[in-house]
Amino acid sequence: MADYRDHKRIYKVAILFEDLTADPDRECSRFFEALDISEKYLAKARTAFKDDSQRGAFGKRGQRPKIADKARRNLEEYAKELAGNFDLNFQTSTEDFRKLILDQ
Repeated sequence: MADYRDHKRIYKVAILFEDLTADPDRECSRFFEALDISEKYLAKARTAFKDDSQRGAFGKRGQRPKIADKARRNLEEYAKELAGNFDLNFQTSTEDFRKLILDQ
């Protein structure tokens, strides 16, 4: 994330996982447009969302993965370092995360 924030001016589009899972058609369209890919391939891209490409490695679809307390603490410490004064943690809303990543 830090690398993205430091260099985001070079990226054509940023898509959050939450947005992609909420509206795959809209986000794929944005992605295709940014990369100048014809939307005629959108139907094929849509089929990719039907399968769990990770095969459950991060838990069942629709359920948040369980993270060990030590790992959670380490990630929260890193998030604080990354976010500065912004309160970034596992309870951060998607909208607040979007502001941190996309709007700053």
